[in-house]
Amino acid sequence: AGPFTVNTVADTHDASINGSCADSGGLCSLRAAIEEANASTTPTTITLPAGTYNLSLGELSVAPDGNRTLTLNGAGAASTLIHQTDGTNRVFNIDFYSIGGTTVTINAVTISGGTDRNDALGGAGILAGSVWSTPRDSLNLTNCVVTDNHVFQPASAFTLQPGGGLHMAGGDLTITNCTFSNNSSAASQGGAVAYIAPEIGGTVSITGSTFTGNSVINISASGPVGGGALYINSDNSAPNTITISNSTFNNNFTTSISSGTAYGGA
Repeated sequence: AGPFTVNTVADTHDASINGSCADSGGLCSLRAAIEEANASTTPTTITLPAGTYNLSLGELSVAPDGNRTLTLNGAGAASTLIHQTDGTNRVFNIDFYSIGGTTVTINAVTISGGTDRNDALGGAGILAGSVWSTPRDSLNLTNCVVTDNHVFQPASAFTLQPGGGLHMAGGDLTITNCTFSNNSSAASQGGAVAYIAPEIGGTVSITGSTFTGNSVINISASGPVGGGALYINSDNSAPNTITISNSTFNNNFTTSISSGTAYGGA
C-alpha cells in the first residue's frame, strides 16, 4: 500500500481498506493512512506535511498484529505536531498484541499530549515492543520532539506504568537527534523513556539527543522509584547492548515521600 501523503489535519477513519487512503470525504488523514498501512504486508511510507494533527478518536494504533514496516515522515518537529486531545489516550500504540516483526520509523514530528488513563500501561506518548516475541520489533525515532506526555496512577500505590514519553518492552530502540522534555511517569520508572527487555534481549542506541525536565514524582508512600529521564532494565539471560553518545541530560529528577529511595535523576 502507499506511499501515502496526508492532505487533511482532521482526525478521521479510512472509509474502506482497499489500498487507497480516503476518509468519507475523500481525504487522506493520518489515521486513515495508518489504517491502510496496517492492512499491507509490504513496507509503507506516510508523508505528513506541516500542520497540527489533533487526535480526537483515541490513540493511533500502528501494526496491532505485528509484522509490518512503516515509515512516517513529518516536515520537521517545529512544524509537524501530533497532539492527543482527549485526556485519556496515548498518542501511538505500536504492535499492540506484541507479535513481533514490526519496524517503525518516526521522523521529524512532535508527539505530545498523551496519557495512559485508558489502560495504565505506561508509555503516554508511545507504547511499543514485542515483549517475548521474535523477530524483535524495532522502533526508530529521528529528529523528533516528545514532550508533555504524562502517566497517571489509577490507584495511589500503583507503580507499574513505566515511561512517560516512551515505554518499549523488548526489541531494538534507536533514538537520534531527538528531544524528550517535560514528560512524567508518575510513580513508575522512566520519566521520559523506559526500556524493559525480557528474555529476547535487544539494543538501545541514543545519539545526539536531549532529555530535559522529565520526572518521576512518587507521592504514593511506596517505592523505590528511579530514572527521571531514562530507565533501562534488561534480563541477564539475554542482556542488552546500550549505547548513549553526544547527548544532554538537564534538570531531570525523581522524588519520593516513601521509605524507599528515589534513584537516578537522570
